[in-house]
Amino acid sequence: MITLFPLILYIIRVQVMDPIFKSAYPSVKHVFVLNALLLSICVVFAIFLPKIGVIIRFSGAFCGLDIFTLLSGVHDIFIVKVTSAGTTSYSRIIMALGVLNFIAQFIFIILISTSP
Repeated sequence: MITLFPLILYIIRVQVMDPIFKSAYPSVKHVFVLNALLLSICVVFAIFLPKIGVIIRFSGAFCGLDIFTLLSGVHDIFIVKVTSAGTTSYSRIIMALGVLNFIAQFIFIILISTSP
């Protein structure tokens, strides 16, 4: 985590600062404020949600939802444009599995919290 956190901060800084200020490093003050904000968010999550597995489960499910639906959707857009064949049933199945996986994470957490 010691080596990963600065890399993630750099990626976020480039993605946030470059479009706004036209520079990935506008000033020390800007970078300090962004780093302090991101570090504060991480500390608040660590204080109020100390179970890292829950965060990983929901973020993984959300990323899986994005990957399954966006990739299949882009694939279908190109099929529709090139061949006018419409969406394939394979792509619909992949999209449905991504959505079901995302929904299942919420059902699973509800079942765990209500069990004795």
